[in-house]
Amino acid sequence: MRLSGKPFEDLTLEWAVKLGATIGSMAGAGSLVVSGRDNTPISRMYNRAITAGIMSAGAEVMDFHESLVGEISFAMKRFGGKYGFMVMNDPLVRGNLLIKVFKAPGYELVGSELKDLLGEVKAIPRPTRIGWVNYAEYMHKLYGAAIISFVKADAVAGANISTVVGPGSEPLSTVLGVISSELSVNQITIGVAKTQQTYPEMELMKNVEAIRGVLNTNFGVAFSIDGASLIVATKKGFMLPGELARALARKYASGARILAKSPLQESIVKALVSEGFDVVVVDSVDEYSKLLRRERPDIAFTPSGEFTTPLFSLGADALVVYAQLLESLAEQGEGIFEESLVDSLRSAAETVDEASALRACREKGLLTLWGCVISEGDRVIALIYEPRVRAFLKIADRAASPTT
Repeated sequence: MRLSGKPFEDLTLEWAVKLGATIGSMAGAGSLVVSGRDNTPISRMYNRAITAGIMSAGAEVMDFHESLVGEISFAMKRFGGKYGFMVMNDPLVRGNLLIKVFKAPGYELVGSELKDLLGEVKAIPRPTRIGWVNYAEYMHKLYGAAIISFVKADAVAGANISTVVGPGSEPLSTVLGVISSELSVNQITIGVAKTQQTYPEMELMKNVEAIRGVLNTNFGVAFSIDGASLIVATKKGFMLPGELARALARKYASGARILAKSPLQESIVKALVSEGFDVVVVDSVDEYSKLLRRERPDIAFTPSGEFTTPLFSLGADALVVYAQLLESLAEQGEGIFEESLVDSLRSAAETVDEASALRACREKGLLTLWGCVISEGDRVIALIYEPRVRAFLKIADRAASPTT
């Protein structure tokens, strides 16, 4: 469950102010709340409405203007924010606004915790103290520097890695620019004219794969505009989230814990377990969130491609994953890609035309940046876009059973 609805109808401006007042009251007068948004006028307006409510409760706001989800979580951890929020256009429902709310030390409120918060949204109290807004103008560079310090920069800088990434919209391009400059990565960034995404993002995937193929880069990456999720293109194709998790896990020692939200391919779990990793699969968003905070696994991911690295922060953060992928490639070579692909599943995959795949995804699938995931009994089906044939691959497998 996430907070999404049509502006002025499901989510009114008056309600947004009340939501802010509730968040500010829960944070407490004088406490810090971190704020972010995408670059559309509607998100700016609702961000300011929520900010007004927070100020009415006497809380202080650190505003990043246009920002990434990872920056919200990172800043809460670094600067002691009690709550945070992000306003953006919902890529799953055209015309809807999506409001993500975060709680210290930086995890997103989802499921029952979000429902409990919304149940507290009532009248705006009469202010006894008005909070202040501080603008963090250099947050993108600070965040980029933190990511660089999290990986082995010297190893990456000496590896002569080339990549293609997109979209090249702010603030993604700023953070990616810091990463490429400081890590000496030959990074080609694809610009986009539009400011919003609608899943699945086939046009972006086409462009990433086309340029990656022509320039023969080591890999390509398509990001969500909020920087929460990603899809990685190798020379053999785009990787499912579970395959990417397996590639990332190779930088950790045997016994490292990996937390995954179902539905997930059983083949991925078996491969990770056979390599000595402790894999925990959960089927509810509440359990996923609880274990993420309580046990701080080495890697956590969802079927939509949202990855969290708790040692860095508790928010979904695709930019950190990108840097970790650079590090793994520098230390272990392209074998991390070759060995992580589930070739047996892909060789048996059917090809589904765009219209049929999109219809199936919208009717019964969990929409993602790259396609969708469909649960059918004890089976899980991934429909992943393949730009080289302009169709979707239907990858079917047994669903991994929850382990908790």
